Amino acid sequence: MGLMNNSTSRNLSYGCIEALKKLSNKYPVIYYAGAWNCGSISRIPKADSLKQQKERGRSWSDSLGRSLDFEKFSISAGCGPLPIILSNLTSSLQMLDLKSHQDILLLAGNILSGAAFHCLKATTSKPKPASAKDQTSWPSLQNRLLVPLADQLLQHIVRVLNICSNIIEGTQPGPPKSQTALPTLPSGPSLSPIRRKAKGKDKDALDQGTPTSSPAKLQGKELKGDKPDGAEDKKNLKVLFGACYQLPHYMKLFDILKGAYGTYRVSLELRKREKFCSLLKTCLDTFSQLLEMASLHEVGKYTEELLGYLKSATSLEPTATILCVEQLLKALFSTNLISQPDPVLQQIAKRPSKATRLTCNIKPGLYQDCFTVPYTQYSQFLSSVSQKADQTSDIDSDNAGWFGWVKAKVGDKKQQKAGSKEKTSLHGYIRLFEPLVIKALKQYTMTSCLGLQQQVLHLLAQLVQLRVNYCLLDADQIFINFVIKQFEHLEEGQIKDYETLIPHIFYFLVLLSYERYHSKNIITMPKIIQLCDGIMASGQKATTHAVPALQPLVHDLFVLRSSSKSESAKDLETQREVVVYMLTRLIQFHQVLDMLLAVLQQAHKESEEKWKRLSRQSIDIILPLLAKQQMNLDSQKALDSLHQLLAAVAPSALRPVDILLKTLMVQPPNFVSFNLFIFFESNFVILLLLQTIV
Repeated sequence: MGLMNNSTSRNLSYGCIEALKKLSNKYPVIYYAGAWNCGSISRIPKADSLKQQKERGRSWSDSLGRSLDFEKFSISAGCGPLPIILSNLTSSLQMLDLKSHQDILLLAGNILSGAAFHCLKATTSKPKPASAKDQTSWPSLQNRLLVPLADQLLQHIVRVLNICSNIIEGTQPGPPKSQTALPTLPSGPSLSPIRRKAKGKDKDALDQGTPTSSPAKLQGKELKGDKPDGAEDKKNLKVLFGACYQLPHYMKLFDILKGAYGTYRVSLELRKREKFCSLLKTCLDTFSQLLEMASLHEVGKYTEELLGYLKSATSLEPTATILCVEQLLKALFSTNLISQPDPVLQQIAKRPSKATRLTCNIKPGLYQDCFTVPYTQYSQFLSSVSQKADQTSDIDSDNAGWFGWVKAKVGDKKQQKAGSKEKTSLHGYIRLFEPLVIKALKQYTMTSCLGLQQQVLHLLAQLVQLRVNYCLLDADQIFINFVIKQFEHLEEGQIKDYETLIPHIFYFLVLLSYERYHSKNIITMPKIIQLCDGIMASGQKATTHAVPALQPLVHDLFVLRSSSKSESAKDLETQREVVVYMLTRLIQFHQVLDMLLAVLQQAHKESEEKWKRLSRQSIDIILPLLAKQQMNLDSQKALDSLHQLLAAVAPSALRPVDILLKTLMVQPPNFVSFNLFIFFESNFVILLLLQTIV
């Protein structure tokens, strides 16, 4: 950073920026916060030390004239090099190069998101209503030094989007035009122009005999009448958040981008990404990062303006634009990262395991690697298995997932008595999104880009989770019929890399199974199970087609629908049995073992008899496959999945022990590999040892 800041060579500055951008991608700030000086806040330097450093250093200012003290931010303040990067981004003439502007924008987004990730504070599930004065910007950021930096980056991104929107639409940035208000019509009965004119003449004739008003009163009326016109003009003159026509730096960037867009329109190289589109996509990606930390207070009053910019960008970068629309929707309705009950921060910064704590002070060596570490891990595993009965009460809270959390949160909001103003504002936000959503539905049916189709399904799933009536968006059910027809091409294998879209389609269909159209379900769960069975019978690869299709079904039937009373118990039990049978046909894959674990946990909660029956059924299928080395245990994750499943089955399913001993002594017909053989033998030994502690 010092080399880039003190350099007078433009090429050297560009090289430093590109190097820092690659470093931020290779070593993310989230995992290497200390290296980027973006960890927790430490001491703020005293005034005397700042004064001494300022004599040798330098201060910067952004485009708004606010001074940024580099020394204050660089000494363990948790912001890292972000202040100087934003200063160069918004005011340096060297950043008028589009490639360097793109690199430094990516760098700023990576550093800000990483620094903010380490100082996020979880919001309460039921926030108290606060007044406008009590609301603060970026309330989730504990490090308040990041707040002006986040505002500065957000405004810069919106200005660049404003520039790109004007270029695409062929307009010139300028002050907003005042909207002329329509005259108010009389509330009385309407009259025809002829009768109104005749009535006016009669009224004038009658008024000739009456004394006229004084000139002073008439002049006062005219002044009172002229005054609201000027006030209305000021009210109609709306100030845009992304307005940049008064800033020379951004107008120079507008001229450069306009020339790049002209080159893009006449270029015949379709495969080569042009500078204008690259910068636009980078701006949209960074905007999506910021929206994960934003709230209604930051973007609520600019929603209409932002959606206007995104609508213009849809023609060039539809995938990144629809992702921004989804992120904006999450920020408005508090379903983004900062609103989750258990942030990912708690998972990364969790307490180290017992094996790590016991072996951290031991010198590395052969004895440690061969005896100490394995024995400690084994002891920890046995202790966790012995406590599995105490953990069954937390199944719903652990396995509900993001979908279950959003569903519960929206349900809580629905139960709360919201004021009329709040309901009107939320309804108004949904109305603003309607044109972009309808445009996204049309693009799904006309494009062959799987990434774009995936983002459209994500956006629709987000809207359905927010209790938006899907029938208003697809009244003729054209979109849902198009999605179902895609399964014909899928089963025949006519679409390349289609497996990336399968889980998103089934997730969307599962959400629609809760929606109704004229008192009838849009799609039923038996129909979804039938589509999944058709994929299994098509002969496509199971790990890329059938297994991802089953995951949303299992999560919905065994985790979410267990507490809901939307369907009869008999129909739900029948659907569960069909899905369990489909899982047993693919039990050799470790992803299916994870799904079976959720099934067993739910069965243990509902009925002990059902739990024992499913445990016996699973063990009777798994043991022969283990003996024949037909289980796909090719990774540590697969082995952990098998261990968790064996620890969750009923103890009676592993008895008598003669079954395990016979399977252990059976020689496999085809010796596949030594590592696989060791996996099988270790699992049987663990099963035998479990019988002594359970």
